[in-house]
Amino acid sequence: MDKFCYELCPDESYPAHAPWSTLEVWIRLNSLRASEETDRKLQELKSLPDNVCQQPEIARSIDRLEQKWLRECSKPYTVTNYMTLPKPTGPAKTTMMGVEAVLDRLVEGHHLQKLGREG
Repeated sequence: MDKFCYELCPDESYPAHAPWSTLEVWIRLNSLRASEETDRKLQELKSLPDNVCQQPEIARSIDRLEQKWLRECSKPYTVTNYMTLPKPTGPAKTTMMGVEAVLDRLVEGHHLQKLGREG
């Protein structure tokens, strides 16, 4: 086996349908800013000399603050039916059609209880 992959066969279901699939994502929005406190702490840690920043405890603190910074600038979304998205093509593995398809399937928030589904 060269690679791991799957093949969807909706026609083999009765009634024919693709499996329900959701994917939780965070989307960074340019309109959101991290808190001043997070920004200040991150800049303080990053301004330390390189040999200090490479110490495991300091490096973990920087990583945690970078993640916090990104979350403060992002919103949670869920991509519905992500397994039926068109395959990316081209050298960068992105297509405008693929981006538009993802945008059409975005639902704000995570931990969705119940979503209607197109037949």
